Amino acid sequence: MAADGKLLVVESVIPPGNEPSFGKSLDLAMLVLPGGEERTAEEYRRLYETAGFRLTRIVPTKAGVSVIEGWKV
Repeated sequence: MAADGKLLVVESVIPPGNEPSFGKSLDLAMLVLPGGEERTAEEYRRLYETAGFRLTRIVPTKAGVSVIEGWKV
């Protein structure tokens, strides 16, 4: 990837709080599958940093998933 490359991931992001959400339902389903999990915004931020990216924004969509944008650092 180029030094100024952008990474886009389309994925569910678990919102804070106890309100019901599509992502939280998916997270429960993933509990029964080995190795599966949904992530919060902070967990995506740490994951991007570990991979050498800076998470710049999370854009929710009407489809129940978000576009998670990060730039290579």
